[in-house]
Amino acid sequence: QAERTGFSQFRSMIDSIPYFRDKFRRDERLNSVLKFPDNVRFMYGSDASQCIGMNMIASILDEANFFSESTKVGEEAYSKVIELHSKILNRQKSRFKNGSADNSLSILVSSTTYASSYTQKRIEAVKNDSTALVVNVRIFEVKPKGTFSDTKFYVFLGDEKIEPFIIDTVSILNSSLGLELDESLTPEEVIDKVPPQYRTLIDAVPIDFYDQYKSNLILAIQDISGYSVAPQGRLFTARALFN
Repeated sequence: QAERTGFSQFRSMIDSIPYFRDKFRRDERLNSVLKFPDNVRFMYGSDASQCIGMNMIASILDEANFFSESTKVGEEAYSKVIELHSKILNRQKSRFKNGSADNSLSILVSSTTYASSYTQKRIEAVKNDSTALVVNVRIFEVKPKGTFSDTKFYVFLGDEKIEPFIIDTVSILNSSLGLELDESLTPEEVIDKVPPQYRTLIDAVPIDFYDQYKSNLILAIQDISGYSVAPQGRLFTARALFN
C-alpha cells in the first residue's frame, strides 16, 4: 500500500526535480529504495523493526488513524499505532537530539475520523509545543477558485451532547440547539445570531457536496469537513434524545 500511494508519488517527484537529477542523483537501478550518495536512503515499511540499526532522521507515518492489520481492530489497533510511532520518535531523538535542539523530523498524516483517534490525541498533546505544527486542510479550501460553487449550505458538526445535522431550516436549529431564532428567515440569515459555543461547530460547505452529506453525514464530516466527530464506541450517541 505504501508503494502504491505515497512512495511511488514521492519517487516521481524526486525524479522530476533538477537538483536530484543533476546534483544529488539517486541510484536508478533501485526502485524499492531511493538510494542517494553519502548513504542517504528513503524507504518504506510498516514496522519499526524494519529500520533497526539505521540512523533515522525523518519519518512520515501515513493514515495513522487507519493503521491496523486485518485481525486487529479497536484497542488493539490503537495500541499498535502508539507503539509504532513511539518507537519511531525514540529512534530519531536518540540519534539526532542535541541538548534542547531536536534535529529530526516526524510527520503524522491522516484523514480525520473520531475525536478519540490517534492523530486527534496527538494534536491535543502538542498544542503547547512550539516545535509542532498542526495543519488541517479541506479540499474545497485548497482547490483553485471556481472549482466548487460559491453557494454554501450549513452543517452542525456535533459534539459530545448533540448529534451532527444538516441545517436545512431555522426550525431544525431551534429544535436541536434549544434556540428561538426567527423561523421565517433562511439559515444563512441567522447563522451569525447563533450563540458562540454553537457557532464554532457550524461549517459552511459548497453546495456541490450536499448529496454526500445527505447520504452519509458522519463520513462526509470526516472526509470533506475534515472534522473529528465525537468519540467512537458510545452506546448512546445523542444525549438529548436519550434524555
